Amino acid sequence: PKGSFFAWLPVADGYTSEQFADLLLDKADVAVAAGNGFGEYGEGYIRVGLLVSEDRLTEAISRIEKLNIFKVKNVLISN
Repeated sequence: PKGSFFAWLPVADGYTSEQFADLLLDKADVAVAAGNGFGEYGEGYIRVGLLVSEDRLTEAISRIEKLNIFKVKNVLISN
């Protein structure tokens, strides 16, 4: 391809960007880039390449979700 698309996402609480990238690879078989490899402002984030089909991205999300590492926050919606 002539270009690519990436998303920068914050890591889960309690992890460095490198620790979180390693966790995703080791436990969910999902490869991402640790943000600290892109300079000091990348710490606390991972870079996700959106370079595969939507089905593969959905599969990666499902694998990460099964790790149960993100806390769901209560949200109050009012009309």
